[in-house]
Amino acid sequence: MERINRYLIMGASSEVGLSFLRLLDKRAENGQLPEKIEVAVHYCSNDQELKALEAEAKHLSFSYLPCDLCDENQVEELVKKLSGMETPQGFLYLPAGRMKYEKLKKMDIARLDQDYQIQVRALAMIAKEVLPAMAKAKFGKVAVMLSECTLGMPPRFMAEYVTVKYAALGLMKALSLEYADKNVNVNGLSPAMMETKFLSDIDERFVVLNAQESVKKRNATVEEAAEALAFLMSKGSDYMNGVNLNLSGGNRG
Repeated sequence: MERINRYLIMGASSEVGLSFLRLLDKRAENGQLPEKIEVAVHYCSNDQELKALEAEAKHLSFSYLPCDLCDENQVEELVKKLSGMETPQGFLYLPAGRMKYEKLKKMDIARLDQDYQIQVRALAMIAKEVLPAMAKAKFGKVAVMLSECTLGMPPRFMAEYVTVKYAALGLMKALSLEYADKNVNVNGLSPAMMETKFLSDIDERFVVLNAQESVKKRNATVEEAAEALAFLMSKGSDYMNGVNLNLSGGNRG
């Protein structure tokens, strides 16, 4: 049986977050995970799907962490709240910005700053609280949601998105090195395009074209991302650290 029965999931209300939570409950039902799992779930403004899932789940209990990650003051308050909670054994950071194809001359610098706040600064602020506590407990698993754009050459006309994802990749790598000898594993996951709400600013034709040009002739699914995250939380990843796990379906070497 796997060891983790206490999680912190930032971005738990996302499609991937909800899928991961359903997977936890299913595996606990099958005896693969502890019977009772405590999860601190972060959301920005809407907790309805999380509450519906908790009502259905047999093995999950939630503590709710509302926070707008765009607001640094709210993030600071969240960190204070985390300092008074039990140390998580598994920490997933899933928040992401919306994908957008746009030439450099049209880049919105304010939006770049906002995405950097959500995906890098907030991660750093929360990691400063969580990872030292994991090190003190001598155990922890951390997974950061990245993107296949960090695997090899990125696509054109996505400078804002690519810049932020590479910054998050750099932070993940730095954290993995600092905590490598403390039994805290820090890794990233880089999936191919997934058909989620984060694609709402992209012309549907590009989404279809991306699927057609993929080696597998389809886009990745949130369920596949959840399975990969579950692996990064498992014993199977004990000797993995600082890895940017390739979930591109063969699109990227």
